[in-house]
Amino acid sequence: MRAHDAITVDSAPLLARGASKRATTYSELPSDLGEGASARSSWTRATKLVFGTAAVAGIVGTAFAARGAFVSRPSLGAQQRADIATLPEGFQTALLGYRFAPGEIGHQTFLSDNLVPQGGCDLELCGAHEYNVGIFSFVDNCLGGGSGCLGLTSGCRHCTINPEQVGTPSEWLPACPRCICEEHELDPALCSSEPSPVAPPSPDAPSPPSPPDAPSPPPPDAPPPPPPPAVLQSFRTVEIPGINDGIESIKTWKFADAVFGPDNTTLYFIPYVNYVGKYDTSSDTLTKISSSVLNAKQNFDSGVLVGSKIYMAPQMRNDVGVYDTATDTMTSITATRASRPVNNYAGIAAIGSKVYMCPQETAHRTFGIIDTTDDTFSSILIPDTVAGYARDIKYTDTVAAGDKIICAPAGNINTGIGVYDSRSNTFTKKDLPSWVDHTGFGKVCADPDGTTVYFAWQQPAVYDVASDTLTEIDVSAEHAEESYSGCAVFGDKVYFTPSLSDLFAVYDKVTEETTFMDISETPGFVTSPGGSNRNYGKPALSPEGKIFLVPRAQDALGILEP
Repeated sequence: MRAHDAITVDSAPLLARGASKRATTYSELPSDLGEGASARSSWTRATKLVFGTAAVAGIVGTAFAARGAFVSRPSLGAQQRADIATLPEGFQTALLGYRFAPGEIGHQTFLSDNLVPQGGCDLELCGAHEYNVGIFSFVDNCLGGGSGCLGLTSGCRHCTINPEQVGTPSEWLPACPRCICEEHELDPALCSSEPSPVAPPSPDAPSPPSPPDAPSPPPPDAPPPPPPPAVLQSFRTVEIPGINDGIESIKTWKFADAVFGPDNTTLYFIPYVNYVGKYDTSSDTLTKISSSVLNAKQNFDSGVLVGSKIYMAPQMRNDVGVYDTATDTMTSITATRASRPVNNYAGIAAIGSKVYMCPQETAHRTFGIIDTTDDTFSSILIPDTVAGYARDIKYTDTVAAGDKIICAPAGNINTGIGVYDSRSNTFTKKDLPSWVDHTGFGKVCADPDGTTVYFAWQQPAVYDVASDTLTEIDVSAEHAEESYSGCAVFGDKVYFTPSLSDLFAVYDKVTEETTFMDISETPGFVTSPGGSNRNYGKPALSPEGKIFLVPRAQDALGILEP
């Protein structure tokens, strides 16, 4: 009679506490139990060497002659001992310490091929089970036969989790070891309470990862970690005496941009007028720097610092301005040769030692490049597919994002976003989605992450350069055309600065929500100064987290700070 033929199981007491469905209704579960079908365990090489066929025959004869009074150990050769020496120390002791008595030849310590000791669980080699009758398999020595053995040399024996069928009479199955209940998510009370032996770690197995080292405490004299960036929420103005003295400008426009010098304290105003503004942010004082390079008006659109020099994109002129902050002197580099240059380049940005300029209104459609190592100018043609807006204006600004230059389109959605790849020296056009109906003349700013660009359009947008996706930023407040003159990224916020409007739009990159800051009542701020539609030029972000708004039509400098 097969042992499990006599087993009747009430499934109720076999349910695992918190077990999955496979352990709740045995009749629903598959069986892979068979007459040794999946039992593939065998002795390890060392075990087979110790107890080969001849050795077993000799031991049997000697053991029966002794009738229980004789203890025998097999005699091992040099190679056998060498093989045994490769096993873990605990298993060497077990293999070398066999004791035999009459009728007990199968009771020696035994290992599966995976080095799981007898009494343990080896799901790979002894994984046979039949849930509906509560029978499982574990590693055991079956050389001497016995109830539940899957052949004499399989090394696998059936066990039961049925409390009523454990142990007696002798043909009944043994109780399953604890590891069976653990591996199959059964009630622990259905298995033996003794810990199950396990295989030692393989010498070739990777070591478990070491727990991460606890952070070392900072040395006593170490500076405290920097606080998270503050939210810029306080706006004030600084009046600049004599800012309009001696200037000739349309609509009282004065400066289009501002750039911090190498000291990160001095702010240089990029001149639309006839002088460079050198502003000391520590003392709120302005010094006017005149130069014969400058025209009376309509000089430069934007600036970028490379080393100690500020390179300025020409507006109504043919040459790029170069201001040396070390000597407070100006020179220029010829870029175009138009008889009457109009709105020449829009914006300027640097990647390494080269600066780049997107064309604003140029009949020759040139994308300008300056190598600052020798101040030489070169250009590439913009594709014919790039359409212009009124007066053939193409782009309004230039910004660097990683190894690419982004050109912000002006007004006409057919212009698209210009993308210049500095690695391949190629210029391509990014078509705008249908939700963009008009871009306005807003500027652009780049996130420090090197892949994200924000457009200060009347409907602001964010452009992911890496994935080439453009997303609308929800601005629910009423806004007029040319609402924003530019933007600056600080911490988790993007600050869109006012142009014609009297509002800051503050976009939270984490929550993707936009709030607004009304500055109309700020002392020193004038609504629609001189009938102009340009309050401020492009903003400049200081290292300590202040946004400076260079006065374009306004007479006072604007400062947004924590």
